[in-house]
Amino acid sequence: MTSEEIQAIFFAECEESLAAAEAGLAACAAGTQDEDTVNAIFRAVHSIKGGAGAFGYVELQAYTHTFETLLSDVRDGTVAISEALVSLLLRACDTLSDHVKAALEGGATPDDAALIAELTAAQAANAGAAAAAEEEAPAASPPVSAPVVDLDDDEDPNFDLDSMLDGISGELAGETPPENAPNRWLIHIRPHAGAMRNGGEPLLLLRELVRIGGTCVSCDTNDIPPLDTLDFNQGYLGWTFAIPADVSEEAVREVFEFTSEDYDIAIGADAAMPPVRREVPAAPAAKVEEPSKPAMAPPAQTQPTPAQPTPAQQAPAQQAAPAAPAASNGMQAPPAPPAPGQSIRIDLIKLDRLIDAVGELVIAQAMLAQRLEGEGATATEELTLLEGLTRDIQENAMAIRAQPISSVFNRVPRILRELTMSTGKHVRLEVSGETTELDKTVIERLGEPLTHLIRNAVDHGIESTEERLASGKPAEGTLTLSAEHRSARILIRIGDDGKGIDRERVLAKAIEKGIVAPDAQLSREEIDNLIFAPGFSTAANITSVSGRGVGMDVVRQNVKELGGRISIETEAGKGTTFTLALPLTLAISDGMIVNVGDQTLVVPLAHVVESLRPETKDLQGLGASRQMLNVRGRFIPVLRLAETVGASGAAASTEDGVLIVVDTETAGQAALLVDAICDQRQVVIKSLDTNYRSVEGVAGATILGDGRVALILDIDALVTNAITSSPLKEAA
Repeated sequence: MTSEEIQAIFFAECEESLAAAEAGLAACAAGTQDEDTVNAIFRAVHSIKGGAGAFGYVELQAYTHTFETLLSDVRDGTVAISEALVSLLLRACDTLSDHVKAALEGGATPDDAALIAELTAAQAANAGAAAAAEEEAPAASPPVSAPVVDLDDDEDPNFDLDSMLDGISGELAGETPPENAPNRWLIHIRPHAGAMRNGGEPLLLLRELVRIGGTCVSCDTNDIPPLDTLDFNQGYLGWTFAIPADVSEEAVREVFEFTSEDYDIAIGADAAMPPVRREVPAAPAAKVEEPSKPAMAPPAQTQPTPAQPTPAQQAPAQQAAPAAPAASNGMQAPPAPPAPGQSIRIDLIKLDRLIDAVGELVIAQAMLAQRLEGEGATATEELTLLEGLTRDIQENAMAIRAQPISSVFNRVPRILRELTMSTGKHVRLEVSGETTELDKTVIERLGEPLTHLIRNAVDHGIESTEERLASGKPAEGTLTLSAEHRSARILIRIGDDGKGIDRERVLAKAIEKGIVAPDAQLSREEIDNLIFAPGFSTAANITSVSGRGVGMDVVRQNVKELGGRISIETEAGKGTTFTLALPLTLAISDGMIVNVGDQTLVVPLAHVVESLRPETKDLQGLGASRQMLNVRGRFIPVLRLAETVGASGAAASTEDGVLIVVDTETAGQAALLVDAICDQRQVVIKSLDTNYRSVEGVAGATILGDGRVALILDIDALVTNAITSSPLKEAA
């Protein structure tokens, strides 16, 4: 594994840790301030700190150390949790996110001097009580005199490794080990073979042990081979540290939390130094791991026992994990079964290749089915089995890419905090449906439009505190965020309880900017949609939040590129809700294959309600060439697809074709006139934007079983455009 790959893993874990820290702090702000919540926040920040040190991100490590120190005092109870402290920690978490982003992108380090001062002051505010407690406590025993390895002297030009190792061995030979002194307990550390190959740097971890009070009392050099056979990726060295009794084992475990799988550790004066683990093909020895802590137990042949510090401090040292028992037949015990819920990290590029391969498999299966159909072998058991297996593979592959939308929703509290500081408006967030899953590609591209919509809701929608109180509303505004599945689509709603869209002002601004003609007669929906026009803004002044007219048009474009649509519901004085209708996946979907003249088209199955051949009495004329279909007492417009797609030789009347009733998000139902329904199958979606250009009313293209290309219809856009640009508008 290369250094770049390891760093990519680190930054992925940083993202998870930041999400965990922010979720924990949000819980604290909501009143959940129990020990588990605080510990989760501390572990998340500590993990980032450990990785930052390992990869040399000095600024990130330094800032995280200050942040972690305050959290440690909160965890220990020396700093009380208050509303002001939670607010400070939330801002600190935001800056930590900026630090991680700067390290990832190589950008400028955020200015954190003022925040570090606040974090230090918050910790120092409790220092007086701590100092008083120390004065009343009995004097501690003098520090143990022991040979100390200077772990910070790696840049000394006179540094000599052999002399240092020989000096340590000579000073300890024949003497009583100082580790037997009171008020100390021992820990023996040795990196696994290959730990350095994975990017590990033991020196950084040893320095961290020194920082928490540990003293390196010996270095095991017995396994260092001759220079000509030395492999620098092997773990030849081992270290023994004397740890002060007032330092808990948990604190030591946290030092190795980020790299616990790369080290063997034994605890106690009677425990032996873990042996060197050679990097050989043989299966590794079994290890028993504590479920709530990183694995730090020594190999099966070593039975650690805790040191005997002062009675008051024995508890931490007695928590060492037991060694794995040996099998009765003299062989090593088999590895423990994997714990439930385990996961592995997969490079997204590899996952994309898998999805592409599954798509090609779907196409190949369709081609085979069509070829066999031509040979009269359409109902074979093998073909049915292949079709079922292909669908299972496709569904499982897509499930791998599926992620909960909470990864996007979790960013919203930070956006609201920033908006609160810049606008002075206080907004309460209500979230539902955050466990709804959709394709990772959709999630990744959803962040920008969602951010624009939230900023728009707070800046334009929700009134100031004074305005809300004057209109009889609560001083605090409410922003609702929800997600739900609807057939093969996901609906995301962003709503506010603000003043709603001022249609008169929007229309006047559009006329002023020349977007619409002064004598234009627009419906309410058309006026609402003017806010998506490029360059449109009703803001009187340009601020850091809005006013430049480059937000909402970006939202519509991004949603359109995802194959989705956006709609608006607004009521004066009540608020506005934006609804995003997005596909669950951008790769494979179920479709109905239809013929329209000389064209073969795909109607997404998620929109299809039913298909029928109507009787003459069910059709009602509208104008010279339009018709309405009576579907169980309700009239819906009939759309001739041949006119829309420019097909020739299509059915001239409804009696010669088939009507497919489809449902849309914004325009209700409509009946599509086609010549015939050919098949229903899975289709692999190919982007027209990537391979050609965007086409209104077309969601993409696919390859059929006979190798031909068929267009996949965007039913929402197609029906909406047909209705709004024709006499059907009034009837609908």
